Amino acid sequence: MSEKIMPQHLARKAILYVRQSSAWQVANNLESQRLQYAMETDLRQMGWQKSRSSMKTWDGLLRAA
Repeated sequence: MSEKIMPQHLARKAILYVRQSSAWQVANNLESQRLQYAMETDLRQMGWQKSRSSMKTWDGLLRAA
């Protein structure tokens, strides 16, 4: 854990926002996508519990319900 992250930081919810801008990026930037999703693991290593964090994703595509 970083020495800059204090208990009052960990008491707050962490929200990780992952975004790909276009269908082409979603299909072709797989390494970038992998690194973005790996940031969730980084949150755990920094001390945030799964119950105190969430990941929001947006891939730039509108999907039918």
